[in-house]
Amino acid sequence: LKSAGTAAKYDGLYAVAAQFQKPTAEELAAAPAELPEIAEIPAFREAMVEIDQGWARLAAVRQAKWGVPAEHPDVVPRHEAVIFAEYLRELGRRDVPAPAVAGSAGDAAAADLHKQFSDAEQAAWDLAKALEGSPVDASKAEAAFLRIQTSCTSCHESHRD
Repeated sequence: LKSAGTAAKYDGLYAVAAQFQKPTAEELAAAPAELPEIAEIPAFREAMVEIDQGWARLAAVRQAKWGVPAEHPDVVPRHEAVIFAEYLRELGRRDVPAPAVAGSAGDAAAADLHKQFSDAEQAAWDLAKALEGSPVDASKAEAAFLRIQTSCTSCHESHRD
């Protein structure tokens, strides 16, 4: 994991790798020979992947000083912020699966998760607003971007990491 560049903060991921035990010959023989071409991904996780991809596009916009990134000329900065806000809005409308609130008191954890989504969504709308002007309000865009980042980091620390 270290050689792949995985951040040390992912204790659970490192624990899984550290606790791995090689399967026995019998276990390998009992495993199905055919592997599925596509693994089913739970909807909640799939939505988080979409959000992560949107976050990467917003980070590229930020690096391009709130403009169109040279390596992604198809990215429209304000539109990316709107899409990101919409992802968060839709995620906040979903029921939260049990693994997302593992180790927490179910209803309270789900409520906190929805609040985190709502806070990040509002920051994304603020980012979209900052990006609509010409020139862009870079200080407001930066402040909104940092609020999203803080919200996501806090949520991951509470509910994922």
